[in-house]
Order: sequence, then C-alpha cells, then structure tokens
Amino acid sequence: MPTVKTSKGEIDLTRDEYALLEKVLSDSATAEEGQLLYQGTSARGLPFPMEWEVHVLRATLAAFPRREDIIQRLAIVEGALSSQVTVEAESIDRLAWERAWARFAGTSLLGTADPDAAMAARANSFADACTLLSSPYFGSVSIERRVATMLALHDTLISAPSTDLVIVADLGLRQFRRLLDDPALTSVQAMGIFDVLHSLYFSGVTDVLDLRRFDAIVPIFEDWLFERFGPANPRPALPAAGAPLTIAYLLHTAHFDRGNAVSPLIVSLAHMHAAVPNRRVFLYLVSYVGAGFIADVADRAFTVRSFPQGRGYDRMDEIAASLRKDRVDVVITEQNRAIAGALFARRVAPVQMWADTGFPFWSLRSLDWTLSPAKSGPPDVAKRESALIWRQVATTLQRDVDPAEVTRVRKTFPPDAFVLGVFVRLVKLTGQFFRLLDTLLATEPTFRLVIAGTGDPNAVNRFLANTVNARRITFLHENVDLNVYGKVINVMCDTFPFIGGYACREIAAQGTPVVSMLGTRWDDLLREERSPDLLAHDEAEYVELVRRLYSDREFYARQKRIVLENFVRQTDPTRMIDDVESGIAAAVAHGAPAPQVGQDNNGMAR
Repeated sequence: MPTVKTSKGEIDLTRDEYALLEKVLSDSATAEEGQLLYQGTSARGLPFPMEWEVHVLRATLAAFPRREDIIQRLAIVEGALSSQVTVEAESIDRLAWERAWARFAGTSLLGTADPDAAMAARANSFADACTLLSSPYFGSVSIERRVATMLALHDTLISAPSTDLVIVADLGLRQFRRLLDDPALTSVQAMGIFDVLHSLYFSGVTDVLDLRRFDAIVPIFEDWLFERFGPANPRPALPAAGAPLTIAYLLHTAHFDRGNAVSPLIVSLAHMHAAVPNRRVFLYLVSYVGAGFIADVADRAFTVRSFPQGRGYDRMDEIAASLRKDRVDVVITEQNRAIAGALFARRVAPVQMWADTGFPFWSLRSLDWTLSPAKSGPPDVAKRESALIWRQVATTLQRDVDPAEVTRVRKTFPPDAFVLGVFVRLVKLTGQFFRLLDTLLATEPTFRLVIAGTGDPNAVNRFLANTVNARRITFLHENVDLNVYGKVINVMCDTFPFIGGYACREIAAQGTPVVSMLGTRWDDLLREERSPDLLAHDEAEYVELVRRLYSDREFYARQKRIVLENFVRQTDPTRMIDDVESGIAAAVAHGAPAPQVGQDNNGMAR
C-alpha cells in the first residue's frame, strides 16, 4: 500500500485511495470523489490532514456554493494552514467550535410550523454538528464535554431523521475511536456513545448494507470492554442435547406505542416459545419500559424481569446477576446495542444469541449464534447463523376499527381513485423510488398516492415541488393507523433497497396486496412472506404489476386471497419456534465456534 507523508504523520493508503488523493491534491476531483476519499479513510480510523481537507472543501464549495457551513470551515482550514503560529490556529479552531456549539445548543427541530424555517433549522443544525465533530479543537476539550456534545447532537438530530445523519455518524465514529484510546473514558460514557452512533446509523441509512460502517467499531468496542473489565467469565457447560432449557429474551424498548415494530415481535416470540414442552421462558426488560407495558403482558406465558435504565446504565450488574440466578441456558437479544454487547462480553449464559430485527451486522466475538430473517436453508456453522422467519400473533397486526373512520379517510380521495400507499420511515425514500412513484402516477389518471411516515420531510417536499402529479399525492408527516389505511388503499408500494417490514405486515393483514422489489439481501424474506406474483425484478416490472392490479380484477382478487392466506401462515407460531429451536440446537451441537480470522460473524470480510 502507498505511504504518504502528511502533517499527521505517515498514512498508508490503498491504491484506490491513493488515486483519489492524487485527484484531490490536483484539484481535479469532484465533491463526491473528495467525500469518497474522506469516508474511506475515516472508516479505517485514519486521520484526514488539513492539507487534504482544504482541497475537498474547495471541491465541495464549487458544487454547493451556498453552503454556509462549508464556507466557514474552509475559512478555518485555510487560516490554520496559512498561519505560522500554532496558538493562532488553535484560537481560530476554538472560536469556531464554541460558536457552532452555541448555535446548535439553541436550536430545536420540533414545533416549527413553517416548512422553510424547519428546513433551514435542519440544515444549520447539520452544518454545526459537522463543524463540532470535525474540528481539531474537539479533541482538546474534556472527555465529559466531548461525550455530552455527542449525546446532545444525537438527541437533537434524531428528532428529524434524514440521510445527513450518516455523515454525522461517520464523524462521530472517528471521535469514538479516539475516545476509546483515552484511559479516562468510563464504561457509561462508552456505552452511551456506542448507542447514539447505532441510532444515528440506523435512522440515516437508505440501504441496509451501509450499516456495516457502524459494525467496524464493534470488535474495537469489545476489545475495550475486555481490556477495561478483564476477560469474560468462564463459559458454563453447554446444555445437553434434548435437555430442558431456560431461555431469556432481552427487550430493549418495551412499549406498544405506534411505530414500535419490535416489541410485538419479541412478545409474540417469547409467548409462543413458552408453550414448548421443557422450556422455561423469561422476558428481560433491560432499558426503556413504557407505562402499562408490564400490565399488558401480565397474562402471557413467560415470566417478566424488569430493569428499566437510561444512559446511566446503572443496572448492568443486576441484570447479569439475575440471568445467572435464573440459571438461564440461552439468552437471546433483539438488539445489537451496548447493553447486549456488554452483557455478552461478560458471558452471562452458556449460549448467547441474537435474533436480528433489522440491523444485520454484529461482529461481536462473544456472540455465539445469529438468527437471521435474511437467511434461508440449513444452519451455516461457518457463519454461526441460521434462518428465522418472523411470526407474530394476529392480534398484534389486526384489530377492529371504526368503520366510520375508514369511510372518512376514503372520502378524502375521489370515488373512482385507485389509491397507492407508502407507509415508511421517510429516510427510506430515495430519489430512485420517488421517480418510480412519479412513473406510476403518470401511467393511470385514476391513481392517487398517499405517503405517511415520520422523519425529515425535505425529500418528500422536494418531490412534491417538482412533480406534475403533486395534486394527486397526499403527504401525512406522521404515523397513521395502518388498520384503517390498510382498508382504504388499494395497493401498498414497498420501498427498496431498504424494504418495509412491520408496516407491510399490518397492511397485508387487511387483505391489501403489497408490491415489492427483489435484488436486496432480503430476497429470501420477500419470497417467504409476499405473493410471488408481486415480486418485481426491475422498475418496469414493478410498474406493470401495479397497473395489472388496477386493470385486471380477477388478478387483483386472487392477490387479495393470497395475501390473507399468507397472513394466516405468518401468524402461525410453529415455523418461528422451529427456527429458534433449530438455531439453539446448532449452537449447542457445534459449540458455537469463534469466527474465522478476518471475518465477522456474518462471514463478511473486515
């Protein structure tokens, strides 16, 4: 690999990175190429010297001449490079950082009715967040302030999720690497930063494969846990094949409020699993516990252990002790967050498993087995992975609604309208998907579209401003009752490459067809859950399938029957419990071997 001498010392680059650097330094690189160099080196934890940054900033400013944050940062960098007095450069950095913090701390992204003002507030907050995390001054403030800053950035920006969150997360990841090298960092601080980065990445990506960027920090964080707290407890003897088992499911966010798809899944799984002979099942609530949740699950077949805790992470010892006191053989987490990682690093059970609920990369060596909805076929011992097809009881998806409310909502559309629905976290909506929706609306004048969801509405607003079909689109910047809208719309248009999950199931529970796109890591899941007739291979086929549902009444009626037949199958617990039991048996039988050198537990090269 080429080695380059810089103000930050010698830096080893890949050949592709070196080629990009040559373009950057010659001022022939585009803004995208400059960002590609920055993101690639940052992902590997390499410094990015100012003498490189100044060229990237100039290219970015050429592409976005009105970006005030770029103008400010370029002035700082150019001033620092031209100054011969280090103290002056540090003074400039400090002043810029403090000003950015003062602006950010006084900003709220909620409660602004004016769309233009809301857009400006989001843009300014993002710019200030980038300034705060990329400034050389950041490393000179106390650990307490660095951690508090990163938590505050998350708490403000996450209130209006957008794709910009990934850039903030990339910058935060670089700072987290440096924080882990500081002996003054506490476990509470490290876990807090780990979780906010997890949240920023998950809320900002439009392609699930991009979550691998966060996964790069997992082995480093685990090594830090081992170094700080010593090696894990000795692994208890694995349970004998066919022996009675005590199983504990971890649930990090325990509530049934609209928008939480995970709690209904885990509650269903734990309840169904408790009915299996020779299985004693616990549900461990390890973080947020909503009001009334424990009462809502009081009649289920599992036993609840509740340990509500916030960012103090002050009940970790209690949780670990309780798992041992309950003599848990198998612990299964639904989240690959700091609490589960820290517990697994301690070795709290003979078998430690993860049921992937949508964040599909976790390179934790203390993890013994993964239950993956993207997997099909027999267990894969090399990857320590087996299939899990999610099932849940029908009552978590389907409930009675007021017919008058259905009628009221339907009347907001023309009587002859064929209504297409998109119900999603708005960050999943890409330019490619918007173009597809525009093409759909152009094909049939009776098509109407409703988009509903939470997050940054800017992309949707831009779409509405630029399409000639805006009058035929309803945008609801909120979570809506899908039991109502499932009866109102005629077809749900699933997103890609980040597919829908719980929302698609709720809509399908009403007998409404869902059209989806193949070509993602979720293809096996789509083939399992959706109608094979409504799986498109490209955009042209996607459009044609929606048109056929509109024009071919017999085809539409058949698809409604298939959707309801699939719903019955998807609420049958037998397959899901068989999947979990198969994974447990494989993990026990093969002793959950460690991952191969150079690979994570998903078989992905590091």
